[in-house]
Amino acid sequence: MSGRGNPRRGGGGRGRTSGRRIPQQSNKPVNRKKTVKEYYFYVGSSKQASDYETTSEYIINYIKKTFDRGNDVAEALRTLVKTDPETWKPTLKASKETDQADKDRENGQFKMEYKAELDEALKRKRMYNDNLFKAYALIWERCAKAMQNKLLAPSDYEDEIYNNPIKLLKAMKEHALNYQETRYEMSIISDAF
Repeated sequence: MSGRGNPRRGGGGRGRTSGRRIPQQSNKPVNRKKTVKEYYFYVGSSKQASDYETTSEYIINYIKKTFDRGNDVAEALRTLVKTDPETWKPTLKASKETDQADKDRENGQFKMEYKAELDEALKRKRMYNDNLFKAYALIWERCAKAMQNKLLAPSDYEDEIYNNPIKLLKAMKEHALNYQETRYEMSIISDAF
């Protein structure tokens, strides 16, 4: 025999391809990373209240990674305190030299450094303000419809919360962590056990 149908002799046999082994697929679930589209802010149960923390941490890290100069906004969202960009402005130094030529040279250098630092501070302020609007939009689209409805209900939404991601997060935190308002007393007691 020529070994045509015998897989042991390299003849191919059924289900084999020229002596190579085909890797089998496992039934184990693949651990893939979640994307930003899989994180939402909810109103409701204690599980969803704990999801608030996870979602807000993910969103803040996402802002740090993807926004241009996103660290300033991310830090403001993490602390829930708006940063004052005026603190980023530099101060102009003055020379303490006694010799006039050295004093003029050093003051000239201080002026150039001040101008460069001021340009950088103004760019940083502009990016911070732009990123506040982007952060608001990102957080708003990550809200479940029920959460959006809760946020739109108060009369001060347009004046206080709209386009202010820090106040938006504060209001969302209040609704997400105040899950007991929609639960029965017996289920609260049951969860406690």
